[in-house]
Amino acid sequence: GRVFSYGNAWSPDGKYIAFGALDLHTPGGEGLCAIAVLDLQTGAVKDLSSERWDTCFRMAWTPNGDGLVFIGTRSGESYTTRRDQVYYLSAADGRSRRISTDGSRYQASSLGITAYNSLLVVPHKKLSQIWAVDADGSTSSAVPLTNGQLDGNAGIAPLPDGRIGYISRVGENLGVWVMNADGSNQQQIGLQLQFVEELRSTPDGRYFIFSARRNGFSHLYRIDIDGENLTQLTYGESHEVSSTISPDSQWVYYGSNLTDGGRGKTIFRKTSVDGSQTLDIKAMETTGLIPSLSSDGKHIAGVTTGGLKILSASDGSLVQSLIP
Repeated sequence: GRVFSYGNAWSPDGKYIAFGALDLHTPGGEGLCAIAVLDLQTGAVKDLSSERWDTCFRMAWTPNGDGLVFIGTRSGESYTTRRDQVYYLSAADGRSRRISTDGSRYQASSLGITAYNSLLVVPHKKLSQIWAVDADGSTSSAVPLTNGQLDGNAGIAPLPDGRIGYISRVGENLGVWVMNADGSNQQQIGLQLQFVEELRSTPDGRYFIFSARRNGFSHLYRIDIDGENLTQLTYGESHEVSSTISPDSQWVYYGSNLTDGGRGKTIFRKTSVDGSQTLDIKAMETTGLIPSLSSDGKHIAGVTTGGLKILSASDGSLVQSLIP
């Protein structure tokens, strides 16, 4: 069965209502939305297009009724910079084309069309650069190190030699970059992956660890600091995004988010940095885990849907719980 999505719109002649129809049982959660139309005279419902969407939000018919304009995300693009864009969908052939090209996302409920066929939409765009500041936090000492559109927002990873690894946006892709501590010699690491996030570096300075999405699931990957030897560390029908690395650089700790019997759960796991071993530590009752390992490697501070929890790194037992 289907449920209604956020958007719906009456046709100019009052004969049809277009709406987003969600199939919540779609494997991997991609392409779960279809644009459908209800014929008010016959009560018949049909898909206006065979195309599928990860999100389909507010929509409006063009004044002549030839098509729909809506805010949505194409199937498989939820974890890219192309999510929440403005599209036009032709009612005649069911084909869509993207209208927005400025690099912004658009607010789900912001769309409208004037009588003169002009669009009204509200963009929201994240802009971030990496700055250096003295340890006392004095803003007068702040110096910008980068000047890109989206630098460091998806991860900053300092290296033992003083260099800094970070994620930066170039065009519609998020990639890994390395620069000197003063911002000089900025170089991009070559990757076949177009969208990466949650960058970490091993304390010994050998590897970057990050999350990337393929085939509907987010998994952890390892790559040499110079960009060689891309290696996948986690697998399966699960999502691994945030991670933390042991002080000896041998283990990667993370929460593996999956669905069991229609309910979400998180398994607290660790995998060896070479990918040869993966050990389950504990199944978590709350979904989501953003872990941070203590300097001695004995405890994990984990932000979950149930608050901040201090866990034993060895067996996942609860040491302390802080609920906001």
